[in-house]
Amino acid sequence: MNNRLNPQEEQELAWTKKRVKYHNSQAKGIIVWMEQAQNVLKSKMNGAGLKQIFVPLHLKEEFSTQFLFENAKLNKIHSMYCDNYEELPYRPDMAFDVIWRSFEVMSKYYCGEVWGRIDISDVDMFQRISHEVILPILNTESQLEQAFDQLIKSIPESTLRFMVVRLYLNRELGVLPQLGPIKARAIKIISQQMYDDFYANYFTSDNRLLIVDHRRFIRKMRSIFIGEAIELNGVSYKPLDLSDRIELMISCVLYVSRCERYHGDYMSPFKSSMAKQVTYHNFYYLLTITDLFFWIVWYKFADHQKIGHIFNLKDLAACSELRRLNLDTIFPKGK
Repeated sequence: MNNRLNPQEEQELAWTKKRVKYHNSQAKGIIVWMEQAQNVLKSKMNGAGLKQIFVPLHLKEEFSTQFLFENAKLNKIHSMYCDNYEELPYRPDMAFDVIWRSFEVMSKYYCGEVWGRIDISDVDMFQRISHEVILPILNTESQLEQAFDQLIKSIPESTLRFMVVRLYLNRELGVLPQLGPIKARAIKIISQQMYDDFYANYFTSDNRLLIVDHRRFIRKMRSIFIGEAIELNGVSYKPLDLSDRIELMISCVLYVSRCERYHGDYMSPFKSSMAKQVTYHNFYYLLTITDLFFWIVWYKFADHQKIGHIFNLKDLAACSELRRLNLDTIFPKGK
């Protein structure tokens, strides 16, 4: 082994050794992985008196039991959904995988049963789900729309940074084949001119995004998500409609993260030097907003089929707001 390692190599060697020891330790029984970032999160949660950041939506217990028993497909989806709780509070990335899969399956079920479209592409499905399912429910319940608005405003910089990198920078990842349609969808939502003006405004002539410009880029992208008018490269752009902002979140943030998780060649976010509080914040945010979309699609489906509701929208709004407040408490300003 070369003894002349730079600090970054020394750090990676230490993490590699820790992962190998963790791997072998499982022969003695289940050994829980613990490291600095996880201990910091645990300390923050204890200080705030929280057992969980991601609190569950309350279901009407007796009615839900009978309802799910009588609706086999929804019962299966709910059983899949419940797997997320095994991963929390320390693996929000794995919980996000579960909730995304539940959201995707619920959306496909909706498409098949309500629209008769079992062959719909993901791009078309999420466009219609955004405009024809989620938007009408938000418009129906003002408290839920306010909760969603507050959640959008609290999007972490780490989440926006990930989106910017994937949509503008070439990365040697297995996720690249999926990025083409995603980038095309982003351009259709925000317009080719806005996409190009972002590039012209913040990238250097040799296709680099400087740190200071990266931060400005992220702040400008946040303005788009929260529905503000922006100016780029001397051009003024009107705020995006709420339905377009929903679709931008689903198709260009959540779906990109999903593709990275399913197809990407990436280092473990919590068993490597990547493990930081912003890493937790990012995945908790993805988990929280995907879960909100999941339950909205569920509610709209039950509404359409006239089969009754296992929760009400006011409870969903209150749950979403409580989760957001928990995130703000544990990760103030992304720290």
